[in-house]
Amino acid sequence: MKSILGQSQRHLKWAAGWKGRLLVTFLVIFLSTLFFATPAAAAPTIFPSTLPSGQVGVLYSATLVAAPITPPTTWAITSGSLPPGLTLAAATGAISGTPTVAGTHTFFVQVTDATGPSPQQGFSITIAEVPITFTTTTLLGASEGTSYTQYIIVSGGNSPYTFSLVSGALPSGLTLDATNGIILGTPPNGSAGTYVFTIQVTDSSTTPLTAQRSFSLVVEAGYYQSVIMVSVTLSAGETSIYVDGIPVATLEGGETLTRSFAVDDEPIITVDAMVSSPARSDVRYIADEDEIVVDEDNPDATFSYTTEYYIDLSTNPAQITTLTGADWFEVGEFIEATAPVQIDESTDTQYRFAYWLLPDGDEDVNEDLDWRVTAPGRATATYDTYYLLTVTSAEGEVDGGGWYKAGTAADWGVDPPEASMSGLFGFLGGKLEPASATGSEVMNAPRTVTVSWSSNYTMPVVYISLFVLALIVAAIIIYRRLRPPKPKPVAAPAPPTIVLIDGKLGPGTTKEQLVDQFKQLLQKYEDEVGTSEGEGFPEAKLITAAPGVAPAKEAAVCGHTSKKLLRTVVGKWHKTEEEVVPPDKKTGTKGISIKTIWARDIYKEWEVSACSLPQGHSGNHHVTTTKGYTLEDTVTEELSYSAKQKTTPPKPHFTDELPVVDVAPHQIIPSDQDTPDDEAITPDEIIPPDQAEED
Repeated sequence: MKSILGQSQRHLKWAAGWKGRLLVTFLVIFLSTLFFATPAAAAPTIFPSTLPSGQVGVLYSATLVAAPITPPTTWAITSGSLPPGLTLAAATGAISGTPTVAGTHTFFVQVTDATGPSPQQGFSITIAEVPITFTTTTLLGASEGTSYTQYIIVSGGNSPYTFSLVSGALPSGLTLDATNGIILGTPPNGSAGTYVFTIQVTDSSTTPLTAQRSFSLVVEAGYYQSVIMVSVTLSAGETSIYVDGIPVATLEGGETLTRSFAVDDEPIITVDAMVSSPARSDVRYIADEDEIVVDEDNPDATFSYTTEYYIDLSTNPAQITTLTGADWFEVGEFIEATAPVQIDESTDTQYRFAYWLLPDGDEDVNEDLDWRVTAPGRATATYDTYYLLTVTSAEGEVDGGGWYKAGTAADWGVDPPEASMSGLFGFLGGKLEPASATGSEVMNAPRTVTVSWSSNYTMPVVYISLFVLALIVAAIIIYRRLRPPKPKPVAAPAPPTIVLIDGKLGPGTTKEQLVDQFKQLLQKYEDEVGTSEGEGFPEAKLITAAPGVAPAKEAAVCGHTSKKLLRTVVGKWHKTEEEVVPPDKKTGTKGISIKTIWARDIYKEWEVSACSLPQGHSGNHHVTTTKGYTLEDTVTEELSYSAKQKTTPPKPHFTDELPVVDVAPHQIIPSDQDTPDDEAITPDEIIPPDQAEED
């Protein structure tokens, strides 16, 4: 290191001399002259001499260069033009872009650098059209006897195009549309097979472009379309579709199925013969025809169904009898059945036919049912329950026993309401009295009423008491006569009065009243006779019954009665006359008709109150209340029915607004007990229930 430094120092010392400095100066000037000397400028040359071709729609790129060149440089087109879609970069000389128009385009380029512009150089770029390509590469198959259409679609080139068949042949019946490139027509029967052909397409460019492609077209044997339909009459559920016994689909009502069959094929189309409703077990659908053979001439098959309802028969109450006739019925078909008029369950319970309750909610009062089926369900023969009321009594005659509808009130009574005892007590006026001479039973079960009788000893007690009293009086008199009392200086008391009751007791006299009178009599005798000391006998006076009160053997029931009008009601319709009318050519009547006269009774409903206490009683009346009916009018209607028509009562009718009641015969009040107005009433005179007035 020291040696190098020493050498450097020596050189510097050397250069520091004047000779050295002079030499260095000369060398610097010489070298500067050589370095900064300007050579002769040469014109740049543009490369390459030709540019590549391009294609419409395809990105294009090429770069121009020049040499020798002194930057900076600027490129420019001095004449002509680039193909549309291409541009020249002024700084780099790059030509780029996507051509949009086919053709050859000529232009001149010049580059300018630091020394000046270069000579112009001519170029040309050829832009080719997009080549034609076939978008359609395969063809759909054709069928004999079936119209065929197939478009040949191409892209590229310039439209319009021209299509032509250059090799092979199309199937017979098919042609190629040269303008639109459509293969269309109908292959005839017998043309089945595979056809190979070549199609050429030519565009409309200045230099036309062409393209070719081979195709294969298969023509199958002929088919026909069969439309299988299930009618909307299958309103619920679904049926299976079979072709030659093979299930192919499941259809609901209103749905269709399309199938293709060979021309010579005649398949058998079948469906389910019966379809059950998915919602109700008593509804089903029966196929009108469950098998149809189709062919080319009759390709379609339509299956319709008929609705059937199951009508069950029962009774209410249930199990009282078994009815026959339950089955499946088509809608609109008639069901016929008969219900027994009366069913005896036991000796004291029976059922009487009231009406049929039909599945559609209507009622039929005829026990012979003949109903047009309009709804599924159950036809119920409805019966009213009747119970037997048995009234037994050891005395008198019983009134009111018999059969009564369940829930109604059965009135009963014993006539006469009292009887004489047998033997001595009967001779002395002893009576047998029932615990209750009348009564009412609510018939919710069979009833047995046994009238119990009790003995009334009032009159025997009175007579025996009077007889004993007479014996006592007689004994006292005899005793006084045999042993008269000694006179006393005191004033004799007033002679007592003995009261005898002449004849029988009047109406309304009770046992308690008689006993009370007898006690008063004994007390009076004790007060008057007991204080006497034998001076004379008491004076006996005969007191008869009160004037106007005739003695009676028995007490009569109080005659107080009152009626209160409740409302106007009607009974049920009943047939009074039915006549079969044969066909009559004169009147144009073709079938048998049934003329029926219906009748309906109109009643006034009364609340009847009667006092059950004996006549002459004291205090308030003991009222027994019952319902009674007076017949006001009977309306009739004449209707005619066909042989198969259900005979139903008139409806609507002006009496439908009135309450309907079931009036028992014993509830009807005779007309002579009615209100003074016994004239027949008209529909305008019927009194609604809410306007009924008291009698």
